Amino acid sequence: MPQRLTPEEREFILTRLRGAFEDSTAEVLIDVLDWLEDRRARSYIQKLEQALARLTEQQEKVEQAIGRLAEAQARTEERVGRLEERVGGVEERVGRLEEAIGRLAEAQAR
Repeated sequence: MPQRLTPEEREFILTRLRGAFEDSTAEVLIDVLDWLEDRRARSYIQKLEQALARLTEQQEKVEQAIGRLAEAQARTEERVGRLEERVGGVEERVGRLEEAIGRLAEAQAR
């Protein structure tokens, strides 16, 4: 049986139990205490493992969401690039229109 009490704890408790009980009874009681400590530790470890499994699952979901966000960001950047190109083209055309309007105004003035 795995021992969860430290050797010092075990000896201290065993000494106290031997003061109140026969040696064989004290040994049984200390074994029961060891068993209870082991059971408690196993229960605690099991709960930690379950919590870790939930955290791992949530971490995977977060990583997937981050991946989706990165893909969306890449698409957004691509669209912004295309819009910038279009805006540049529009600016160029507006410049040509301004020049044409200027020439028309000059022609009309003559």
